[in-house]
Amino acid sequence: MRTRMRCINQEETDKAFAEATQDRPVVLSFTNHDFRDMHTEVVDVYAMLKSASARYPEVKFRYCEASEAMRSAMRMNPVEAFSFKMEFVSNCLHIAATDPIFGPQPFFVVKTRSGEYFHDNLDFQKPFRQWSYEFDVQNFNLDAISKIGVAANDKFGNTTITVIDMDNNRSVKTNHLRGVTYS
Repeated sequence: MRTRMRCINQEETDKAFAEATQDRPVVLSFTNHDFRDMHTEVVDVYAMLKSASARYPEVKFRYCEASEAMRSAMRMNPVEAFSFKMEFVSNCLHIAATDPIFGPQPFFVVKTRSGEYFHDNLDFQKPFRQWSYEFDVQNFNLDAISKIGVAANDKFGNTTITVIDMDNNRSVKTNHLRGVTYS
């Protein structure tokens, strides 16, 4: 949008609609990682879409998350998100993904009983699939931990977040996030 470079404009919006008339898969997207209120810029993008849509009435489009747009353009069928298996052996947490993740290791975070959050790296057992973390005097005493979180994406854009609640008998809660479609 209104950033320093690669701003979306009417010409680029029209190009996307023109390509779509050639029965080609097209993804038109925009983003803003700014601190400013995006409302007026989103309204401007909406106006560009309406203008292009009036010039290319045969082109149907929809609003969706980026991962869904890419899967649709590449004609990929949705796949089930992977899961994490997490198990303690003494003070060592073993983490395994049911399928390879995107990136060599998941995001790993702990919440202490005093309410502080810390990110750390894992020990690699099998890149993209298995890791471990030793709770000891070098990092965190396991008794000082309230929650442990692990999150990653797969190559299909699925996100898996797993949290161990140490205050609730080490109960495990997992969320799988996928792109949402807005019509």
